[in-house]
Amino acid sequence: MIKSIEFTVDWRCFKIGDKIEFNPGINLLVGDQGSGKSSLIQEIVNHVNRRDIHSNLVHDTDLVHYYDFEKSNLRTKSYVDTLSDIKSRFVSHGEFNLNVVIGLASKEKDAVFLMDEPDTALSIRSISVLVKTFAQMALNGCQVIAAVHNPYIIQALSVVCDMESRQWVMPKEFITKQLIDK
Repeated sequence: MIKSIEFTVDWRCFKIGDKIEFNPGINLLVGDQGSGKSSLIQEIVNHVNRRDIHSNLVHDTDLVHYYDFEKSNLRTKSYVDTLSDIKSRFVSHGEFNLNVVIGLASKEKDAVFLMDEPDTALSIRSISVLVKTFAQMALNGCQVIAAVHNPYIIQALSVVCDMESRQWVMPKEFITKQLIDK
């Protein structure tokens, strides 16, 4: 499980000493574009892979799976070279992303899953399936750290990490702040 990360150098939107602690189960990183959601996930990936380290990461596993749903969707690639690539051409972008999460959920128990925008291109019905899949992953002993934007997903949890304040807050508090401050 990933327990915490503390930045040891200024990097992107993070300052020396910025620290975020993670919970077992589902951890949603929320905030406006540029608040550091994707950067935080990438830093954890870099740390686990021991390259470009800008932080201290406290963790007790190297069993970490990473998926960037914007960049890694096979429908966004301009070539088709495997059967899975061919199958991806016959489903929507969102449907492909949801199938990836469902596949990850059945993959392992007691693993860490880092997901950058798994809610990309999902319908309301698919968002509901995504939330249920996250819950099942948590029941399987997995930890999910995901950067998301969808209010339905945000409201499904009791706390979310507001990346602008670097604090865990109630979803209603975060959503209200976003509506009033903008």
